[in-house]
Amino acid sequence: MEPYSYRPLRPREIRMLVVRPGQGAEPLQCQLRYRLFNPPDKIPEFEALSYVWGTRLDAEKISVINNKRSRSLGSVSIGQNLAVALHRLRLKDKPRTLWCDSVCINQGDLAEREEQILRMGDIFTYAARVVVWLGPEADGSSLALQTLSHLGRQVVIDFYKLTIRPVAGADRFAGSKIQPPLSLQEWETIRALVSREWYGRLWVWQEIALANSEALIICGDVQAKWKEVVGGAFCIATPTRELPKGWDDRVIAEFVADTQRLWGLIALQKRRCYLTIADLVYYTRHCHCSVAHDRVYALLGLLDKAHKLSVKPNYTETPKDLYRSIVTSQLENYKVLDFLELCEVDQNPSWAADIRQLRYRPARWPYSFASSEAVAVFKATGNKLEVRGIHCGLVPSSTTYELVACDAFSIQRVVGDLSRDLLGHVLDDWDIESVRALCDTLFDTKIKDAGSLIRFDEALQILKKMGRWL
Repeated sequence: MEPYSYRPLRPREIRMLVVRPGQGAEPLQCQLRYRLFNPPDKIPEFEALSYVWGTRLDAEKISVINNKRSRSLGSVSIGQNLAVALHRLRLKDKPRTLWCDSVCINQGDLAEREEQILRMGDIFTYAARVVVWLGPEADGSSLALQTLSHLGRQVVIDFYKLTIRPVAGADRFAGSKIQPPLSLQEWETIRALVSREWYGRLWVWQEIALANSEALIICGDVQAKWKEVVGGAFCIATPTRELPKGWDDRVIAEFVADTQRLWGLIALQKRRCYLTIADLVYYTRHCHCSVAHDRVYALLGLLDKAHKLSVKPNYTETPKDLYRSIVTSQLENYKVLDFLELCEVDQNPSWAADIRQLRYRPARWPYSFASSEAVAVFKATGNKLEVRGIHCGLVPSSTTYELVACDAFSIQRVVGDLSRDLLGHVLDDWDIESVRALCDTLFDTKIKDAGSLIRFDEALQILKKMGRWL
């Protein structure tokens, strides 16, 4: 069968995959419809599919047919995972309209791929429903999905206060201080489920974070509401949760890593309005993508209006050119220098940080480095960035204090090391101006914490209490 010949998309048009009715092993038959997509005014009805491409070693061809005469217009080659998903998702008695990137975007047209990337945020935002396909049944996935869904129906979660409370009549409640009432078998199946490849794919963060409350998650023959699974996952992914005693250190480490990634995905869906591109790259640093450019492009749809970048996907430019474009876009749009905190002296140019290799979380205190509230005056020419400022002195060296965990001991160690290195071991020898500078750096008097300002005298008392750490 000849390959299907894609018609170029007209302005504001998208393709939709209409899967014809069928069941069992019957061959897949589909239509590709071209529809105007101009949200919020013109939105056709469709479901957006979130899945893992996988390899094309066992690619399957699906027939694209003409709507009126059921005549074949050619075939489209798809990966085995998508083929299994379409067999599972097609209905017995009526067509089902989906949007899936590997078919609805002409993958052989680079210009179209670059253009459609900018539309994917809207596609997953305005889809009637996002459908997550985890793959076929395996390792007790049906039990795992049913368990998480049932557990999620027993709780009400405040994602901003990070609190859990039971619903009326809850029979399997797991609060922040209550161990989930799960058997070892249920724990094992959940461990297998959260380790699936879908959770580690970078593109899915945008796809599910933008989904509405109707989103579904499907694995094999079992489906559940995403919001219920999120509730169950929130209960088992709490960092203080006790894990089964039969697990060895390796299994525990893998499960903690998987659930931390899941925790990040849940948090992103609820709190993404505060995040910059550097924040998003850091939070998704453990996710996988096949092309270096996608480390940025897969996240563009998650940026709110306050943090949008004037960066257009361009796979012909080098990653270094992309990072340089990000920095200049930040400077041009917002006239602040906060992105320069990510500079690495071994990069060329040093001001275009390789954000694929972020080793620490971008600072949330925007005045704790060489920046201010003043509008930046700059000029970028090639690899050279000139910034106008006032010369205050020379920084002879720099040291990174890495916070490996957000627990009391780790925070004490980092702040203790910082204070000792800058001010010395003996508290009595600390001069007040150095203490003030350190307080401004650590606690930043311009930052609100829980609705109140941290004053210098309060910060000083905190530092004095640190004497037992030094």
